[in-house]
Amino acid sequence: MFKNRFRTIFFFIPFIAILIVFYSFLGNEVKTSLKPYVITGIILSFLYILSKRGKHAYTENPSSFNVLSPSNVYKIPSKANEEADEEEDVITFKDVAGHKEVKKDLKFLIDFMKNPEKYRKMGARMPKGVIFYGPPGTGKTLLAKAIAGEAKVPFFSVSGSDFVEKYVGVGAKRVRELFKKAREKAPCIIFIDEIDAVGRQRGQTENSEVDQTINALLTELDGFNSSEGIVVIAATNRVDMLDSALTRPGRFDRHIAIPLPEQEERLELLKLHSKNKKLGADVSLEKLAKMTIGFSGADLENLLNESAILAVSREKEEITMEEIDEALFKIILKGNKKPNDKNSEDYKLIAYHEAGHALCAKLLTNKSIPKVTIIGSTSGAGGVTFMTPKDGLHTKEDLINEIKISYAGRAAEYLYTKNINRVTTGAAQDIKQATNYIIKMINEFGMNDEIGMIDLSYFKSSGEREVLREAIKLSKQLYEETVELLRKNYDILRRIAERLIEKETILEDELDSLIFNSYAIA
Repeated sequence: MFKNRFRTIFFFIPFIAILIVFYSFLGNEVKTSLKPYVITGIILSFLYILSKRGKHAYTENPSSFNVLSPSNVYKIPSKANEEADEEEDVITFKDVAGHKEVKKDLKFLIDFMKNPEKYRKMGARMPKGVIFYGPPGTGKTLLAKAIAGEAKVPFFSVSGSDFVEKYVGVGAKRVRELFKKAREKAPCIIFIDEIDAVGRQRGQTENSEVDQTINALLTELDGFNSSEGIVVIAATNRVDMLDSALTRPGRFDRHIAIPLPEQEERLELLKLHSKNKKLGADVSLEKLAKMTIGFSGADLENLLNESAILAVSREKEEITMEEIDEALFKIILKGNKKPNDKNSEDYKLIAYHEAGHALCAKLLTNKSIPKVTIIGSTSGAGGVTFMTPKDGLHTKEDLINEIKISYAGRAAEYLYTKNINRVTTGAAQDIKQATNYIIKMINEFGMNDEIGMIDLSYFKSSGEREVLREAIKLSKQLYEETVELLRKNYDILRRIAERLIEKETILEDELDSLIFNSYAIA
């Protein structure tokens, strides 16, 4: 680096000398008038020369650009003495909670790397590339490390952004160096995190450096065969954004979804992350697993960590449910905003609205409802958290019940105010959801008695009028049935709403007690 700077200075000295000699022969008046231009010219020339030489600095001294060195980003417990030193850092499937099905799918890859001859005899080839895709925080990186740990092979880990540079050719060179190092240590695993940073579809960006890097990656994938024992695992949140040349067979041809954990897996993760934490007697990890629908493994770890911080700040010796509840709401609601006056009419309307959804869902379906809350967030006034069964076929009755649950918030507001003109705008999203179900029942699923099993989209404007007419008819009918259901169970509705006003949040056990211990259920 210093050598390049001295070269630049020595190159610039003759230019300055010529300029000084020429300037000395000029008259005083001319010197005075040209002085600002001369100074400006010297500065601009100096900057130009520096920029030109800086552009070629990479070819003269690549190390000055911090070229990626794979030896700094992998661990190789290959020798006996190194295995002992690295033993505590080696990750296996035992360290990965949940993902039982994913682990089963990945066992063939581990066996392939351990016993390649067994597969070669059958004419099978090892996949060159595997893509892990799914929401952030689901454990894609951890699973890749666990594969390397189970197979006892070196693990190279880089980020897609490491290959993106403003200097053309740097990313491609880094790709080639990475694969060169991997070949020296084969069999091994190369893990590229956030591959969408470099593997986006070509044509979506004007950056020729990115295109060159993708081309280099494709060349390397085509350049080695499965007998070398190199497996490239890439992780992304958006597999649909990747270039089709990357995802075709023979390259990243195996795509494995890493989904958010289900209830049992969340319980495993909570047990894992709570090992080093003192939990109070009132903390039930089973209930917490029910309440944390949609949480990733990283979210659950963060939840327990935030709870621990709250417990320390309150000078408690253990984490209680109070800290966990507070941390949970902060994470889910991304900043609470509680109404100031519990006696305000808006507050009561919100309570009746959410109570309507919860009561209707419990009376009509077997849905689990981990919690109901009226604590407002930046995205809404409150909400009911449903835990629905896995996706599958839905009956006409299922869809009708979903529509009634959507209408139950507005119906509860009407029953509380006894005036249709005093209902609120809080049902906007509910109405949109109910309308979607109704249109699909009529137009797609053939579940309307008047129209029958006809797809009216073929009839354009006349078909649209028929759909609208039947949709209005079905909507009115189901809303009236929802109002009648809640009217018959109004005492229970009122008790749920009053408990929400008092406590702001109620969990499933308390909700079930309020509903099913009553005698007025219709």
